[in-house]
Amino acid sequence: MFLTSDGTEIDRIVGYLPPDSFLKEMRRIRQGEGTYLSLKKAVKAHPNNVDTLVQFAKKVGTKSGYSARSLELWERVDSLSTDGEDIDLYAQMKVAEHRAVRSTNPAPLESYLTQYPDQSHNREARFSLLRLYRENGTSRKEAELYTEIIRDAEEQGQLSASMLNGYAWRMAELELRMDAALQRATQAVRMTEGSDPETRAQILDTRAEILWKLGRTEEAVEIIDKCISLQPDDDYYRKQKRKFANQDQD
Repeated sequence: MFLTSDGTEIDRIVGYLPPDSFLKEMRRIRQGEGTYLSLKKAVKAHPNNVDTLVQFAKKVGTKSGYSARSLELWERVDSLSTDGEDIDLYAQMKVAEHRAVRSTNPAPLESYLTQYPDQSHNREARFSLLRLYRENGTSRKEAELYTEIIRDAEEQGQLSASMLNGYAWRMAELELRMDAALQRATQAVRMTEGSDPETRAQILDTRAEILWKLGRTEEAVEIIDKCISLQPDDDYYRKQKRKFANQDQD
């Protein structure tokens, strides 16, 4: 967080950035370019400027999540936008997302995605809906939607090993769509051939977990032995091997 001398927030950086990127962000903030404070002042001066409102709404979301203030800003963007334009549809999505998350009721997002199934920003909406299904314990809906997200990413050439790994591990946790989970885990293993040992072990571990839950214990142990050889100082993989060998499912 970057503050004025009296404690007013200027802007913030969320998450890790490598040194060069962090320094670039610090310079931007020092120059007052696109900061929370500068956008707040700009919105006050020009309350009906849609572009500025969008930038500020995103900043407020970064600062306070799905707050009432963030929702109010997106509702204002929606009211000022031209019906059917990209920014209007995005604002409608953000309003639906806020209402769904704030009420823990997925209906607003489900309705939006049904009405506008092919928008470029729908992956963002689907991941929000996915989190709601997970929080609400709606396992079968979660598995179905997660499968759709992965399939769409594959069709668009945007699949990554980490995305596949996350999907496969979650299906293993839910014990749903296990054949698809094994297929995707195997795909992730192929994509990470030659990667660093830590990443390689994490990806292999997911495949081992799925094989174990499918009752293919010998294969699971063989893979987890590879993980141990890749990460000999990480006791997690030894615990995995003991779990597999004891047939003691967590």
